[in-house]
Amino acid sequence: MAAPPGGADAKPGTLADELAAASARISKHMNEDHGASVLAWARYFAKMPDATEARMVNVSPSGFHLEVKRSGEGQAVEVVVPFEGGAPESAREIRTIAVVMHSKAFQELGLGYRLTHGYYEGTLQQVW
Repeated sequence: MAAPPGGADAKPGTLADELAAASARISKHMNEDHGASVLAWARYFAKMPDATEARMVNVSPSGFHLEVKRSGEGQAVEVVVPFEGGAPESAREIRTIAVVMHSKAFQELGLGYRLTHGYYEGTLQQVW
């Protein structure tokens, strides 16, 4: 008797499939709750120290896709920031990768951050 669809023998989707399914949710969350991290990634990992705005537009096996505006330029450009440490094995690893990349970018840029007070509502606040 064959295993039912989605059963023990079902093959999981590829990383590309997992990220395609989660990309909009991840991008929205990062833009709404972690904009400082996204901007720091543009400045450090994409080597755009004059970036004034950045927002995540996609997540793929290649990395985080950002739209970045630079000082003195009206048009945003899209850049891909590769995952620190290489591509993950699954979409479940994206959060951990994002936290590691946040810490590295902030450290290398000489930025600090602190949690503001609030029960389950702590947000990152930049200390420039």
